[in-house]
Amino acid sequence: MTTLRPLSRLLIDVLIVNVNFDKMQCRVMARDSLRCRDQELKRRDMRVTARLPVLSRETVNRRACAWSVLFFLAFAGGEAGAQSVSQGAGKQEGTVIDLTQTGCQFVEAEGGTDHGYTTTQKSDCVEINSKTGQKRLQRVQPLTLKPGKYIFRVTNKNVPYELGFWLRGVGLARFVQPNVSGGGLKQGVTRDYTVELTPGEYLYSCPLNPTPDYPLIVKE
Repeated sequence: MTTLRPLSRLLIDVLIVNVNFDKMQCRVMARDSLRCRDQELKRRDMRVTARLPVLSRETVNRRACAWSVLFFLAFAGGEAGAQSVSQGAGKQEGTVIDLTQTGCQFVEAEGGTDHGYTTTQKSDCVEINSKTGQKRLQRVQPLTLKPGKYIFRVTNKNVPYELGFWLRGVGLARFVQPNVSGGGLKQGVTRDYTVELTPGEYLYSCPLNPTPDYPLIVKE
């Protein structure tokens, strides 16, 4: 029996050593696994960091291009479309174009004919022009002018609500061609709208009356 006890003790010690060794291997493997994961994350960070300057340059270039377009449109619209609205006070430079608004129309644009439309609100003109606007426009002759500075002197003759004036280029040209707009035309009031026109095709109207879009051509 005394011989068996040391032998059993020896076996137990061996088992303990094996268990401890397994635990140590597990720790080493876990540490190696964490080290591998950290190295992989660092490699990913390096790849992302390496790509960032390229993405930044592409983004900056796109944004710079977009801002250039916006700046050009704003500059062109601001410079070419520099506008002025006044109420007939003081001497102004430019050729005066007299325009008279009555219900749903500019009288001069329609050959001097006042159709005598009765209107008390904007919706009245929407209905009237839906029925007669296209037919009237077929008889309209474009207002033709030379390039230069003009004062559009607009009068609200008898419309019982506030009107305005809007002159702009046709289609997308409105963003780069000169333009002028404004309101404040109460019944009996005359206002001046000053603009320097360059060659091209334009439209003028009153969105508040509202009127048809009358054609205007500027050429040498």
